[in-house]
Amino acid sequence: PFTSDLPISSLKKVLELPIAKKVIIVSQKPSYFFNSSLRKRGDFLEIPPLSNQELDVLVGVLLDKGKKPDLTEFYNYFENNPRSILVALNSFNQLNFDTGSEFLDYLNKPIKQSGLIDVKGDPLDSGREETKIITQTIRVVNNSLIEKVNKKPGILFEISPRKFEELVAELLEKEGFNVNLTKQTRDGGKDIFVAQNNRLGNFLYYVECKQYSRDRPVGVNLVRELYGTISADRATAGLLITSSYFTKDAIEFTKNIQHQLSLKGYIDIKKWISEICLNTQ
Repeated sequence: PFTSDLPISSLKKVLELPIAKKVIIVSQKPSYFFNSSLRKRGDFLEIPPLSNQELDVLVGVLLDKGKKPDLTEFYNYFENNPRSILVALNSFNQLNFDTGSEFLDYLNKPIKQSGLIDVKGDPLDSGREETKIITQTIRVVNNSLIEKVNKKPGILFEISPRKFEELVAELLEKEGFNVNLTKQTRDGGKDIFVAQNNRLGNFLYYVECKQYSRDRPVGVNLVRELYGTISADRATAGLLITSSYFTKDAIEFTKNIQHQLSLKGYIDIKKWISEICLNTQ
């Protein structure tokens, strides 16, 4: 796979390698890579979204063991996103809903229950290993990275996605939260768990980090997916933070759930870091 930040000269070098009989390039921007000089040596493989029929086969394993909702409702709601659909159907099978419509309506309702609870809504015992992991406080980044980003915000586009996650975790920790950064080898899921314990109760927040290039916005699908996970897991709320910015559809989606899901982009991160550095002087 090639990113849009890859220089066209580097791509030409790959195509000119004598050992490369065929080069297959996967990109969201075919016109960027495939000008007249490159079409002779490369092919563009377009992978369209899965059809409803293909999704029926994919989710068939889950449905064999559980209830069978109207799949069309799930496909439309999650815009044929396989990962979101599988997560939602798994939660639907575990929770007590008679129809898919009831479950999807439930996802759109505000979260009223706070505290650390499992997927079934039961409080997590303080002695359980899961609770210890969530509430464990860690320190993952020293002040030097925060200070460097404060002096040169463009570093946000140069650091690795993992470093970006560590930076966000450190910023949250400096705000007084108990932070747990998930393992780098995870397969999907939340990047950061944030626990807050005060007189009002125990609260759990999910944080997802997207270290994108300047010209790659975060779309509504990722926002909707995180909100679905928050609702399914009964977390208190969530934060989606990116080094780029959000599309209009993504911002519009959060207007009615602003107390459950917050969005922070490049400008917000710059301001956040600047305020923290100012307060630590």
